[in-house]
Amino acid sequence: MDIKPFRDEFGRIPTQFAAQAYDVIMGMDAAVKSVNGKVADREALLAALRSAKFDSVRGPFKYNVNNYPIQNFYVRTVVKDPQNGLTNKLQSTILENHADAFVSQCSMK
Repeated sequence: MDIKPFRDEFGRIPTQFAAQAYDVIMGMDAAVKSVNGKVADREALLAALRSAKFDSVRGPFKYNVNNYPIQNFYVRTVVKDPQNGLTNKLQSTILENHADAFVSQCSMK
């Protein structure tokens, strides 16, 4: 993903929180497009949100039956970057396509 527009506007590289916010908007956009803008159809919109397909900046991403994401988790370290100052650097992926531990106890099945 090209972060230059973000860096130009805000003077820094995006944080993990910005990445999560971006993903929320991209998921919502995919869902709205999926229902052809008919957001008043609540059930169709909710189904579209649950199955939204979009390119996440965090890697593979989808929702589980309890509406928590199934996603990768990463180890990151804070490093000094000559262009951006302090930043988080990806070290490794510690969990791939990880679902939360309580999904089996959730009543949303």
